[in-house]
Amino acid sequence: MMLTLLLGRDWTANRNEILSRIAEDVHAEKPGIILLVPELISHDTERRLAAAAGDTSSRFAQVLSFTRLARRVCDLVGSAAEECLDNGGRVVAMASAARQLSSRLKAYASVETKPEFLTELVDAVDEFKRCCISWQDLHAAAEQTEGSLSQKLEELSLLMQGYDALCQRGKRDPRDQMSWVLEQLEDIDFGEKHTFYVDGFPDFTRQHLAILEHLIRVSPNVTVSLNCDEVDTNQLSFEKASATAKELIRCAKKAGVEVHMDFVDTAKTPLDAVRDGLFQGKIAALDNQNETLEVLRAESVYQECLAVAEQILELVEQEKCRYREISIVCGDMEGYRRILQLVCRKCGIPLYLSGTEDVLRSGVISTVLFALDAALGGMEQRDVLRYLRSVMSPLPQETCDQLENYVVIWGISGEAWTEKWVQHPEGLSGKWDIFSQQWLAELNEARELAISPLIRLRQSFLNAVNLRQQVLGLYDFLEETGFAERLGIYADELDAQGEPREAQILNQLWEILLSALEQLHDVLGDTAWDDENFARLLKLLLSQYDVGTIPPVLDAVMAGPVSAMRCQQEKFLFVLGAEEGNLPGYGGSTGLLTDQERTQLRDMGVPLTGGAVEGLQAEFAEIYGVFCGAEEKIYLSHCGSQPSFVYRRLAEMAGGITEANPMLGSALTQADAAAAFLAKWNAADAAEQLGL
Repeated sequence: MMLTLLLGRDWTANRNEILSRIAEDVHAEKPGIILLVPELISHDTERRLAAAAGDTSSRFAQVLSFTRLARRVCDLVGSAAEECLDNGGRVVAMASAARQLSSRLKAYASVETKPEFLTELVDAVDEFKRCCISWQDLHAAAEQTEGSLSQKLEELSLLMQGYDALCQRGKRDPRDQMSWVLEQLEDIDFGEKHTFYVDGFPDFTRQHLAILEHLIRVSPNVTVSLNCDEVDTNQLSFEKASATAKELIRCAKKAGVEVHMDFVDTAKTPLDAVRDGLFQGKIAALDNQNETLEVLRAESVYQECLAVAEQILELVEQEKCRYREISIVCGDMEGYRRILQLVCRKCGIPLYLSGTEDVLRSGVISTVLFALDAALGGMEQRDVLRYLRSVMSPLPQETCDQLENYVVIWGISGEAWTEKWVQHPEGLSGKWDIFSQQWLAELNEARELAISPLIRLRQSFLNAVNLRQQVLGLYDFLEETGFAERLGIYADELDAQGEPREAQILNQLWEILLSALEQLHDVLGDTAWDDENFARLLKLLLSQYDVGTIPPVLDAVMAGPVSAMRCQQEKFLFVLGAEEGNLPGYGGSTGLLTDQERTQLRDMGVPLTGGAVEGLQAEFAEIYGVFCGAEEKIYLSHCGSQPSFVYRRLAEMAGGITEANPMLGSALTQADAAAAFLAKWNAADAAEQLGL
């Protein structure tokens, strides 16, 4: 039995070394090889393993994440049918636990009036479980301290106990899955029959560490790859991985297992200096400035994205790379997402957004929430029009325009939506004729079609005595308006328009919405919530879901936030939004416990991780991982008034800043945009020569 630590400054070299070793085992026909990687890169790793080890690799080796490992163990012990709560279900279970304990809560008594508080409670329980902290541990810690922290811990202990009791009677909490897996692994010989390689993790939760400790103790060999120069490092980029290496060595020594360390050598490249100087050390200007690093400054997010698009088009046209060999990383993905999509679409650049997307970003889900606001808010003009203007409006756009004009002219609101309209569509100056009477009849028909379901939704909530009846009322509204059918049609239209990613997302939304309503109905059905808090609870519940997709095309530029792109490899890397507070973007501890309280708990022996120091270490490791993925050139840009210290360091290294000055933009690829550009300069001759 042996633990092998594979340490290297470049994670891509580490990964290649891991794949090479697995390939040797496959060629020697050694069975039972498992490569453990984060879920984020499992699909890409499977492809790379097949390329490295050949067509027969699946007979001897397989790629698993910790979640997939849990499924394998479930299959082996015969409990694969046991379900776990999803993120929304966890919020509902916590809401139920808080309701049952409301008379005993003081610090967290506002849950009933502030449903948003539930997510913080779920996050706290999630963190405790990842750190293997039980409600008994919290109760014991509460007795060792005093004041507000004691009150917090006592109530968190009660809530966690109540939450766990609900999970035992229903679906299992997914965070308990890893603890359950460890219990099963200790009862079967799975570890003994397999050799494990672990790659792509900057660190591990205590649950994952406990599983690894078991595998180190029983498996013939466990090899863990870490992006780190040495165990005792002084580099900010490697502090997180260094701490992980020390923890694994401790686990191995505790089990009496030999530890062997291998250091992966990497070929020297001009980009090594860029990575080494990211966060610390003396800055030396690169010898080949602008060949491997270019630092840009733009006036706006739009100009920044446009400059990137022009660079990408130039790289592809000069055949320096394919689209799939280019990655875009955004320090502030939410601030760049829409503009980046717009610019790439106009320039004809295929773009795939990596990671998952919050379902609340979807206009489809917004339609449901807008309908609730309109029905429960007294049919105010603004709320109803917002519903009618939404993506899943029951009316065509032209009809919505005419309806909105009438509503604004005559100040329609409240009960006036339910009454037959008799005023002239053109206002007081309008003259009645056959055309205007027919027009008014069509408006009344559209009003009846759109408003009647809202009226029935409002009435069902007025008659409801508990949450179960509220959920059924909303479901009846969705059925009456043909929501599921129209959603399917909309997804097919997007797919036909060349938006396969958006179509993939839409195809998942109906099941997510149904799941949210079912869990509210089953767990909180007998409780009573007023209309406002029901709407807030539903929105909160839906916010816990996100949707992911697989790349719909083979050749596309990959874009995403730092966390989603830390294991992405590309020839050319564009890093956008290098602003102070975004790169790095860690802003301190969030949640129910402060950094000071975390320190107090650790001093009392409660093994709570996290806090300001660990958060910064994780952020530095992810940023370094992003820069490791680049092979030929890195472009770094920002458009605000406060560039980050990473930007300033690399600007000095690059020998200065280049002002982004995109001229042509979408005119490079769109005929109408090119014609508009030439028209701006009155260049009719040039337009005629180009056929524009």
